[in-house]
Amino acid sequence: MNWACRFLRLRGVGIGRRLRGFTGRPSPWRIRIPDVRRTRFLVNASCLATVASREFLTVILEQWKNRVWRIRKRDAHNATVEPQKVEYTNPWLASSASKRWGEVFFLLYSPFWILILLGVVVPLKLYESFQEAEYLILGLLTVAPCFLVPLIVVCKEDAERPFYKRYWFKANVWIAIFGFVGNYFWTHYFYTVLGAIYTFPSYKINHVPITTFLLTQPYFLLYHAVSNMTLRRLEHAIKNISNRQTRWLIQAGWVLLLSYITALTEALTISHFPYYEMVDRPTFYKVGSLFYAIYFIVSFPMFKRLDEDPSAPWTLSQVAVDALGASMLVTIILDSWRITVGPIADIPWAASQNECVQFGPPWLRPSSNIKGVKASYNWSPSGVTQESYGHSRLLERASKHTEL
Repeated sequence: MNWACRFLRLRGVGIGRRLRGFTGRPSPWRIRIPDVRRTRFLVNASCLATVASREFLTVILEQWKNRVWRIRKRDAHNATVEPQKVEYTNPWLASSASKRWGEVFFLLYSPFWILILLGVVVPLKLYESFQEAEYLILGLLTVAPCFLVPLIVVCKEDAERPFYKRYWFKANVWIAIFGFVGNYFWTHYFYTVLGAIYTFPSYKINHVPITTFLLTQPYFLLYHAVSNMTLRRLEHAIKNISNRQTRWLIQAGWVLLLSYITALTEALTISHFPYYEMVDRPTFYKVGSLFYAIYFIVSFPMFKRLDEDPSAPWTLSQVAVDALGASMLVTIILDSWRITVGPIADIPWAASQNECVQFGPPWLRPSSNIKGVKASYNWSPSGVTQESYGHSRLLERASKHTEL
């Protein structure tokens, strides 16, 4: 543009003479002085507009390039760096929104099934007219909402997840596995070590009422939801203690205390149900509750780990393996009690302490051809079996009711 400006600044007469000398006659393109000034102004204005527009476009492009670069850098950072753990402000509740909702749901549902069992069935003695089908229906009515309600009432955090990735489903799976092993295997320890039996009519699996399998689900969900919250609150309270061993001892002491309180509370709450017999109730409440607390000494700290870290949610395979691992650990401790301590009372249908040690796990019927082992668990010096003892207690209760 500079050469054009210098060219137009030449005098009009000079331009005309050159043009006229070239053609030999007056040129029609002769530029007058007023026209030169006007053209100079227009050229300068166009130069200024060009420069301004070029600078403006340069600034816009630079800003756009910087914005695109920042976006790409942020996306690359998010793709390579693990998400940070978001801590919730309430020390009682979980950092994971899905787990927080699940624990609150288990707590809110608990008053409903407690009201059905301990507020309606037991006080009104509806169980007196129940048979196998009625007990089965009662168990299904209490366990079904644990699975069905969260499918209908979905929280915002779980709306984008499939149901098997939500905390409430994984918690139900963990408790279902742990509860099944407990009922199928560990109930026989109650029969042979603690002297407790069920005498109500019910369909059974491995000599254990199916109703107890079903009722274990809401019971254990409540226990473990409360345990999670208290353990989380305790961790928040002792986090400033520098000694790691001291923190561990405090947590272990609380797990032992909470487990015993849970076991004793359950034993006392079902004491008004007459079809759950104990040979020696005072000993069962004091010592048997400690035996029952072994369940929770293992399960409370292990269950709390489920989806506790929001950045590392568990898969269903991890849930199943963890529940089975907890079940195996409880089995080892219970059988160690059987071998070392033995029965807590003189149980008419069970073997003595020495014979209890020889028999092996109580859910296995020993073969008669094994040297030193009796033909079955029903053997006893008095000839009393578990079934006959329960039947005699039912007749005794019926006779007392008739006298009244």
